[in-house]
Amino acid sequence: MVFDSYIRDNKDAVIAKIVRIAGLIGCPKPDWFNILFYLESGVNPKAVNWQKGDPGSANPSKDTDAARRQRCVKRATGIFQCMPSTARAIGTTTQALYDMNTLQQLDYYYKYLQLLGAKNRIKSFYDLYIINFYPVALGKADNFVMGGAAVAAQNSSLDLNHNGAITVGEFKQSIDNRLKSVKTAYDFVIETVKKKV
Repeated sequence: MVFDSYIRDNKDAVIAKIVRIAGLIGCPKPDWFNILFYLESGVNPKAVNWQKGDPGSANPSKDTDAARRQRCVKRATGIFQCMPSTARAIGTTTQALYDMNTLQQLDYYYKYLQLLGAKNRIKSFYDLYIINFYPVALGKADNFVMGGAAVAAQNSSLDLNHNGAITVGEFKQSIDNRLKSVKTAYDFVIETVKKKV
């Protein structure tokens, strides 16, 4: 599995669960999950999003457990960067997710995918990433705007033309740009992402 060396705990069980979840939702490439988790969190169940003014540091090597614990109350947390409102919708909290290992977080990721009705809707890596980031955009045209100015302000690196809006097309391009920096994943995804299964 791509990026399996980044799985920090229960590696064989995590891979088996990813493969099982992919089968349950009809995702043709289980590797897409771990690529998503790598891009979102470095496959780190203790990853917590950092925004300017938050305790701790945007640099993971300088961040502390105490700072991440403070941030996880209001920030995206875990391998799939679950937001607090999403965590509540799937029966947990970001604080509880922070205390879980990767294997345990996968159970909640599967609940998230079920909540969104993802079964048989993930046909490309873009689809998987879009349903993780902005589910309403799944299946939309490249000119569809993902949430407007507020979403663009919090995710400025995705607003490639700096116009205060992120389109599906920009989102896909930003994924391509990030994947190019990690050639192994890029080569794998490019083979499958451009052609829908």
